[in-house]
Amino acid sequence: MQLIPAELENNSLLVGLILFYAIIDMLAWSRNGILRKELLAYKDIHNKRMFNMRRTRFTRLRPLLFSQYYLFFGLCLFTVAFPNSGDLLRFLPQLTTDTAIKLAMCIAVPLLWYMLHCFFQKWGNFIFGGDERTDILLRIYKTSHMLAGQFVLLLFTVTVIADFGPVMTTILLIGIFIITQLVFILYGFRLFLRGFWSLCLIFVYLCALEIAPLAVFLVRIGVGK
Repeated sequence: MQLIPAELENNSLLVGLILFYAIIDMLAWSRNGILRKELLAYKDIHNKRMFNMRRTRFTRLRPLLFSQYYLFFGLCLFTVAFPNSGDLLRFLPQLTTDTAIKLAMCIAVPLLWYMLHCFFQKWGNFIFGGDERTDILLRIYKTSHMLAGQFVLLLFTVTVIADFGPVMTTILLIGIFIITQLVFILYGFRLFLRGFWSLCLIFVYLCALEIAPLAVFLVRIGVGK
């Protein structure tokens, strides 16, 4: 096994990207950092906004922390979906049009999934006359993606520097994805479960927007073979 893998050999862009987000994460986890405050806000299911942000540091890092999950999830998915991903990543600073399209498609998968959930939550909120609980659930869902970004960054780093096979990468990537969805589902139960009919609506929602799309996704990346 070579000491420096092809993905990182003379690849200043990829190394710089990993180090940049690692520094962002360390700042966000520092004392009174934004991620610490976001983690504490997980327990609050009564307010749609965080009101104790006065002493919070590095709040301007929020967009970068939010984008981290989709960027590195897409990169991990890229290494799984394309057998020659190592050669493609090796020439990342000089992207071809074909490679750029493949990368964009992989990054778009988790981003579109998030946007789909937001759309249906907002649409349901509009249909049923408005409910602050929807905003609370979306806040928690967004925070779960910000926190999960640390794990997909770690997974991608290990994938490109170690002898980490696509099967293990796929299993861990799916595990991270399922955890973010479980957070969404469990908090949805806590916020919206008020009786039998609400349970039926939640069940229909899970079948339509959680179970069925996840099954299609797993089959498409080859887990179902």
